[in-house]
Amino acid sequence: MKNKAGKMLAVVAAIAVSGASLLVGCGDDGKGGGNNVKWDKIDSAAEWAAAMDFSLTTNGSIMIEGMENRNTAYCFDGNKLMRTFEDADGTKSTNYYEYKMDEPYPDFPPEWGTEYRYIFDDDTSAWTVKKNAAVDRHTFAEIFDDAIDENLREYDETAGAYKGKLSERYSDFKYDDKTGSYVAHFDELNDTKDLDVEVRFKNGKVAEGKFKGVFAYEDENETVIENINITYKIYDLGVTKVTLPQVAQ
Repeated sequence: MKNKAGKMLAVVAAIAVSGASLLVGCGDDGKGGGNNVKWDKIDSAAEWAAAMDFSLTTNGSIMIEGMENRNTAYCFDGNKLMRTFEDADGTKSTNYYEYKMDEPYPDFPPEWGTEYRYIFDDDTSAWTVKKNAAVDRHTFAEIFDDAIDENLREYDETAGAYKGKLSERYSDFKYDDKTGSYVAHFDELNDTKDLDVEVRFKNGKVAEGKFKGVFAYEDENETVIENINITYKIYDLGVTKVTLPQVAQ
């Protein structure tokens, strides 16, 4: 999906998700309980939407695999964030962020606050920290919306707006008693064909799911075809902890 058609590829540029085997993140590392988990059943569209509302979530972990040959883990702990990437060749990198919203950044609007980004320096084998205006602060809700919720939306020409996010599609899904999953199939959705979507819920919130299909788009008069195979896990809500690295003085 791209441009008005949707947001599947926009996610790639925005937060760079995907790839090989899922990397280790925070807490229980997102492995979950497999077939032994008793998943929640959702009884209404309102309950479905509420299970995907993370606007008040400050602590939690999201792990995603599936695009651009990279896996990503986001671990949120209040004003602290650990973000880990793993490329297809096994190369890993980790950054930490701390947001101080009560600390205005010089010459910027006071409500932006200050972001401290921690980066490991391979040359010195030490952590360094960079101070930025917090205009691009990541939040749990933002990552969920960009990487997961908006992957099914379509552009409504009449309304002049996007509609049909995952959180708005309760009626499109059927419950599978054997797997505890909500499943839906779309023969064609925007530029995506044969799209299968699966969602599972635990403790009143979406806990894991996947998107699988074929994505085709035109690029310089050439049809580009990509297989979509995105999986994600959401876990340790309310309990994720992040310890910032020590920076040499």
